[in-house]
Amino acid sequence: MRRFGLAAAFFLCFAVAGYGVAVYGLGPSGARVHPDMLANFQAHPVGITTHILASALALVLGPFQFNTRLRARRPALHRWMGRIYLGVAVLVGGIAGLYMSYYAFGGLLAKSGFAALALGWLYTGAMAYVAARARDFNAHRRWMIRNFALTFAAVTLRLYLPPVFIFQLPFEQAYALIAWVCWVPNLVVAEWIIRSTARQQAVLPFPT
Repeated sequence: MRRFGLAAAFFLCFAVAGYGVAVYGLGPSGARVHPDMLANFQAHPVGITTHILASALALVLGPFQFNTRLRARRPALHRWMGRIYLGVAVLVGGIAGLYMSYYAFGGLLAKSGFAALALGWLYTGAMAYVAARARDFNAHRRWMIRNFALTFAAVTLRLYLPPVFIFQLPFEQAYALIAWVCWVPNLVVAEWIIRSTARQQAVLPFPT
């Protein structure tokens, strides 16, 4: 199950990252998004393109940070990928996302949801970096799980969109709700994983 989950995460992250690069990096910004959002994208092409491309980088690098074989066999590569993930992808993508949240489609509810996501992404990334610098690797792992749960919001957001169109729900109201639903449950799952792992380690008779 763990291998299946990791493989699914890799596939979804790479698929969404590839889609983002194809749409925003290789063509007119926002050309294939919902028409109600097109005006915002065209008015702020640098902000949305920066956010999308940095987030795509985070999606590509993020799953590798949880690969135990990579950490064990290539620790230097793990550290450098982590630095790029946190110092470039999350930092740049988070700042650009916070900027673009002010212009988010869907009213105040959507704006606040995406702003909270960006702030949480930046905060958990900063805490993961501080923990790594302090060589508190248990805390670093916990903060990275939380941070990647927020990175994965780029995937869950796109999983929630098709039912909106299939069932012909009002897009503006649905999108405003998705601005919160795409990441809050992710954090809940992340906390469950952290607590479950801590309980398992507490009952083991020897260190892992």
